[in-house]
Amino acid sequence: MISICPHLYPKEVEQECLRCVRDLGFKGIKIATTAHGVSPSSKDGLHIFDIARDLHIPVMIHTGGGSFGEVLLLEKPATLYPDVKIIVAHGGGEGGVDACIRLAQEHENVYVEPSWINLLSLEKMAARLGAKKLMFSSDMPQNTPAELAIFRAVFPDEKDLAMVLAGTAMNVFEIE
Repeated sequence: MISICPHLYPKEVEQECLRCVRDLGFKGIKIATTAHGVSPSSKDGLHIFDIARDLHIPVMIHTGGGSFGEVLLLEKPATLYPDVKIIVAHGGGEGGVDACIRLAQEHENVYVEPSWINLLSLEKMAARLGAKKLMFSSDMPQNTPAELAIFRAVFPDEKDLAMVLAGTAMNVFEIE
């Protein structure tokens, strides 16, 4: 995943993203809303979606922390860019779970990466969205055992578990 400050000169952002995808094999770009102080629905945030559309890569957006991490800020890009796959990182955070579910239900191009979400919230997401809209992530190596335990508890069916552990990400990032 590319993570570049979208507030740099637009041409520089485009060139670096192109280099990362074409020369280095990157498969997506992440908008780090808190780290870069950017709203995904702002001019600079939407520019990332323009780049992703041109490069045919998905955009992951950090949610759940900070004022720019609100799930509702993804409504505009999800609507304007139906051809760009959008991944809601951290499932909106505990306070944004319902908004995240609604966004993913209403937009075919929206997927959810629910790291740091508790078991009950993940059960709710699984029931309403299904395995094809959810993808496993631990956010950091130390968190992997805990996240795996939660996913295994929520997805006892082996096919659904395989989908969330690998299948959804393979589809979203177009990995064979």
